[in-house]
Amino acid sequence: MSEKKIEDGGPAFPRPASSLSPFKDVFEIASQPGMSLRDYFAAHALQGFLAADLKCSCNESVSSITSKAYYIADAMLSAREKE
Repeated sequence: MSEKKIEDGGPAFPRPASSLSPFKDVFEIASQPGMSLRDYFAAHALQGFLAADLKCSCNESVSSITSKAYYIADAMLSAREKE
């Protein structure tokens, strides 16, 4: 069974490899891909839910709240594709 790949929008804050010295081999910083744009959008949606206290009762599961955040993130990625 093949899993459907979730479109994540690519990296949100990638960092290329760089050197902090004029000498190439003195101090190199490895590149880092950064978090995905999908995770970035979901984190901000989750932050909004928690800050606004959108009637998220203590009885609502964490899984349910995070699922809603990713639902919003996926909608945001979809809206970007339509632009």
